[in-house]
Amino acid sequence: MTCHYDVLDWLEPDWVYEPHTGKLARGRLWRRPPVDLEIFRVDRSAWKLFSSHHYLSSDIHKGSACFVAAYAGQPAAFTAVLSFPHSSKPSWREHRTVCLPDFQGVGIGNAMSEYIASL
Repeated sequence: MTCHYDVLDWLEPDWVYEPHTGKLARGRLWRRPPVDLEIFRVDRSAWKLFSSHHYLSSDIHKGSACFVAAYAGQPAAFTAVLSFPHSSKPSWREHRTVCLPDFQGVGIGNAMSEYIASL
C-alpha cells in the first residue's frame, strides 16, 4: 500500500484504488510479456540443474518421465511426471515442477504444467 504514484512501476500492483476519486483499477495493470517456449522430453539426469531450486526435496522418482522448457535455447523450467494407472483413462500426475529463479514470475511453470497435462 502506498500513496505515492512514483513507485507504481516498481510495485507492479494487480490493482490500484484511489480513495480521493473512488476509482478502482482491476486486473494486472502491467501485462506479462509473451514467452515462446520449446518443451521437450529429456533424460532424468537433467534434474541436476533444477534440483537445488525445488522447495521440498532434491530427490526425484526413478520412474519419472521428465520434460524441460527452454527459452531462447536456455533451460528455464523442469517437470517430472509419474504414471497414474486408471482403467479407462491412464494418465500422468505431476511429481516435480521447478522454474529457475531467472525465469520465475512470468507464468512459465503454469504453462509447463498445462502443456504436460494436455499430453
